[in-house]
Amino acid sequence: MKLYYYILTILTAFTAFSCSESSSTNDNSGFHVSCTYDASLNRDSATLYFLEEDYNKLSSAGLCVVKPGNAFEWQGHVTGPKAAFLKLSNDSVPFYFVLEPGETTIKVHRTSWEINGGQCNKEYTRFMQHRKSIIKEKNKVFNYYLKIAADSTLTATTEKDILAQDSILSDSLHRYTAWRMITGGPVAVIARERFFNTLPKQYQIKIK
Repeated sequence: MKLYYYILTILTAFTAFSCSESSSTNDNSGFHVSCTYDASLNRDSATLYFLEEDYNKLSSAGLCVVKPGNAFEWQGHVTGPKAAFLKLSNDSVPFYFVLEPGETTIKVHRTSWEINGGQCNKEYTRFMQHRKSIIKEKNKVFNYYLKIAADSTLTATTEKDILAQDSILSDSLHRYTAWRMITGGPVAVIARERFFNTLPKQYQIKIK
């Protein structure tokens, strides 16, 4: 585990951003969102909401009753990419994505979701994947710590190194997430909605 790797990946992620509230790729404002889900989830309806960037306005594109093939579908018009989320019946946790002109397809599995859409949804997917990659590395460090603690091979030096690695990874995660919240656009809105309360106070103060 090397520090330069995390610096490189974070810098790469920082320079990849290109989606914004006004970055519609064409003049067609029509959107079509289709959502299919695992039949074992037994959902009979879903509601689509979208948020404005100032966080003060929440609008609904309507409730949709399940269609044949375990599917939901919405159509309408949107002035530009908007942070949005779906609430499936019987679910307390919303599923976030970007409502943008064009086609967006969402697949709901028992333990995961898939989004296929325009540029902003690709940006959102990359953001989530990068966060997961850092969290995965943190888990590896933690599991290694548990292993050597259990077999009595943990030394004071090794423990110090492990804590340093964990600190670097945690800081990388917080910096990357906070940076994404202040870059503007719908992905920043979603990042704030989902992860603001997970950040330490020193990062929250910079965002407000």
